[in-house]
Amino acid sequence: MKKIIIALTFMMGSMVSFGQVFDSSDILKKGELEVAFEPGVFIFDGSDDFRTFFHGEYGLGKKMDLGVSIDPFSKDGYYGADIELWLAEKFSISAGAHHFSKMALDAAVKYSTPIRSNIKFTSGLDSDYMVNNSKLALWLPAGVDVEIGNGLSVLVEAKIEITDEAYNYFGIGVAYKIK
Repeated sequence: MKKIIIALTFMMGSMVSFGQVFDSSDILKKGELEVAFEPGVFIFDGSDDFRTFFHGEYGLGKKMDLGVSIDPFSKDGYYGADIELWLAEKFSISAGAHHFSKMALDAAVKYSTPIRSNIKFTSGLDSDYMVNNSKLALWLPAGVDVEIGNGLSVLVEAKIEITDEAYNYFGIGVAYKIK
């Protein structure tokens, strides 16, 4: 119960939500918590922007989890949360919103498949609807999750822009699952 209160407090404090593909299509079991740290770089119109993300995810039960993310060091306030739902084996969907200079609604479809017993590949489609100018940004995400053991994983992800409103992104980080 304490974990739920902490996760909900963090989400409410952000006042908006965020959908990010820094994970697989797996849904955390009820009461599981995963925390992650991910440095990354956005590449947009020939310039780059280094970011430092902190992610948290909490299993709500009924094949659903809540994810929150924040970049406390950015000048433009990158933060938010999402809800992820299990669709079928290897597939999930998520929806939320985030703030990154401006407000955006977010949705993603994820597909994950094991490469080896401790390595998983994830891809899908990620989208942002920019509220202020009614534009849609689309990405093709691709990521690899390598389970090291004892709940620790290393994750590498890239988001390749599909539309002009999107950007390219590359990040690498670590995640720790608390059962």
